[in-house]
Amino acid sequence: MPQSHNYYLKYSRCTDYCQKGGKGEEKPYQCSECSKAFSQKRGLDEHKRTHTGEKPFQCDVCDLAFSLKKMLIRHKMTHNPNRPMAECNFCHKKFTRNDYLKVHMDNVHGVADS
Repeated sequence: MPQSHNYYLKYSRCTDYCQKGGKGEEKPYQCSECSKAFSQKRGLDEHKRTHTGEKPFQCDVCDLAFSLKKMLIRHKMTHNPNRPMAECNFCHKKFTRNDYLKVHMDNVHGVADS
């Protein structure tokens, strides 16, 4: 980030900078609950679910529901018996996702991902 941007953030409370996401991108869609702004209406609509608790995407196998379609898609992999498994090189415990393995490695074996 250029030094001028750091100065702007530090002393101007980032009003315009934050509204544009620091990339010059306009963010005209603003949440009425928390004032977070988005460049697309879809982003605002998805964000609003964090306030309402709405979860319109439901798993047809176990009925678990999600606020985002991409989270349902990721979840559905847990029901696939042929899914690839991430395995710990130390204790050989298996995980359905690589990020779960990374947390395990850090918490159990003290090996942080770099």
